[in-house]
Amino acid sequence: MKRLPVNHQGRDFVLGDLHGCKKELDYLLEHVRFSHKVDRLISVGDLIDRGPSSLECLTLLRAPWFHALMGNHEQLLLNFYESWLLDETPPDPYSEVGSSFLVNGGKWALLECDDSFRPTAPLKDLLALVSALPQVIVVGEGASRFNVVHAELTRSAVEMGSSTVWTDSELDELQPFASIADDFPEFRWSRGFMGSAGRLAALPTEMPGLSLTFCGHTVGPVRKALSHVCLDTGAFVTYRTEGLLGRYGLTVAEVRTRRWVMRRGRSVVEGRF
Repeated sequence: MKRLPVNHQGRDFVLGDLHGCKKELDYLLEHVRFSHKVDRLISVGDLIDRGPSSLECLTLLRAPWFHALMGNHEQLLLNFYESWLLDETPPDPYSEVGSSFLVNGGKWALLECDDSFRPTAPLKDLLALVSALPQVIVVGEGASRFNVVHAELTRSAVEMGSSTVWTDSELDELQPFASIADDFPEFRWSRGFMGSAGRLAALPTEMPGLSLTFCGHTVGPVRKALSHVCLDTGAFVTYRTEGLLGRYGLTVAEVRTRRWVMRRGRSVVEGRF
């Protein structure tokens, strides 16, 4: 867990799944007149894979105004380079772990490796930053508090009901960086309710005891259930099928005004959550 104080000097924005779409992000930040001096951008994770600029998106981790947590694609990246991080043994792209990373959009990383698949200096430095990413970000407290998680704050990815959603007080009992990443895989992988339109429609928008919580992971429109607002609107899809440009894009939400903007094709769409 990572905690951030209230931003009294500027605005807080939350970024949906970026997936290597740096050009779209730059456009949106200019559109909202983002101030790199006082504003903050908080990512729900999945900075990499599928889009054209994964390494460039990872370099955002060095920016003082940028905060991110670990998505499932960052986890796949770390799984691939685990042997290198432990004892500098080159990763194996033909292993089950390697295949899982590459088939999910990780082929860009091979361009940042030498002939033995060892990461070059730029990627090697960034892997250290990725391995330190938290699973949950909590901003502020009380009425101004909001949480950020990659997938869902659920206890189980198998059975979903309001009783299995974490509350603020339960999150507060977690010790920062006290557990290994595999302790809470649902935070990165769950599609317990955001992945089911029928289940989503049957759930209340608010969850008692849980502050506004931003998430991503599951592609769809901006939607809300059990205090979660999902911002994964399929940024990478625009690089795959021209016919889908009108439906998908990259989304950034401004917390204070509860407005979101999406870069969709050549236009910008706005809404409220």
